[in-house]
Amino acid sequence: MSLDAYAFAIPAASIGDAEVDIHFDERYAEQLATWRRDGDLHSWMSALYARKGGRDDEFYLSTVRLNDADLDRLRRDIGRDKLGSDYSETVGGKITDRFIANAKAAISDGMAVVYHGCW
Repeated sequence: MSLDAYAFAIPAASIGDAEVDIHFDERYAEQLATWRRDGDLHSWMSALYARKGGRDDEFYLSTVRLNDADLDRLRRDIGRDKLGSDYSETVGGKITDRFIANAKAAISDGMAVVYHGCW
C-alpha cells in the first residue's frame, strides 16, 4: 500500500468553523492537488491536524482544514527544509508549491481548503 493524499476546496459555509475531521461530498468539491507517497508533507499535515485538536493518532482518512496562516507556515517550513532537504525540488514539492497558490486563491473566493490522506 502507498500513501495517497488529496486537497480539496469546498464551500466554506458548508462546514462552518470546523478545523478537523470534516465530512464533505467530493462530488461538490474542487480537487486542488494530489500527492503520491509524500510522507514528508503528510507528517507536516498530521502535526497540523493534532495542533488543531484532531484525535486520530494515525491521521488515516482524517481531514484538516488549512487557512492562509497555515499555508504561509507550510511555505516557510519548506523554505527552511523542515519537510526534508531540498523538498522544494522534489515532485511533491513542486505540487505543493502550486497547491499553496491555488489554495490561497480558493480561500479568497470564499472556499475552505481541506487535506486528507490514505494508504
